[in-house]
Amino acid sequence: MRKALFLAVVISLVAAVSAHAAEAKIGIFNSRAVAANSEPFTAARKKIENQYMPEKKKLESQGQALQKQADDLQKQRSALSREALTEKSDAFMRAKRNFEDASQSYTRKVEAALIRIDQEFGARMFQAAQDYGMRKGLSALFDTAAGGIIYHDKTVDVTDDLIKEVARVYKEGKPLPSQQ
Repeated sequence: MRKALFLAVVISLVAAVSAHAAEAKIGIFNSRAVAANSEPFTAARKKIENQYMPEKKKLESQGQALQKQADDLQKQRSALSREALTEKSDAFMRAKRNFEDASQSYTRKVEAALIRIDQEFGARMFQAAQDYGMRKGLSALFDTAAGGIIYHDKTVDVTDDLIKEVARVYKEGKPLPSQQ
């Protein structure tokens, strides 16, 4: 008797969940695709590249000059006196350390700027996804890039719509959730 009652309760719950799930509207999107194809994200990345391009070119030029200095030092090694070689080697090592310090500083600045862009974009995408989900009456919106979804019907993929939504939210200039 208990087994029959338990089985009846389980069957009722499964039927209720199945009926409710049939009414649920879900959306699937890929946040990486949204980022890669999003106007605000690509514009911000280009801005960073342009902002730091002069410093990058300067570092590349310094690196080439340093390489030439190393080659020259190697060629002159046998012709120089011990004192002259030591002096030139010390000067080269100082220049190399300065170049490495400048390169590390540049890398830290660029990485910090990119992290800020990623955080801002993540907040904008979250806001856009919430707005989109509410406006479309979705019960749930899943990000396939975040994992957890093994299969989905391609008709529920709203990645392209969300790319447009991110651009719309960006153009409206709404404050980010962290700025409210």
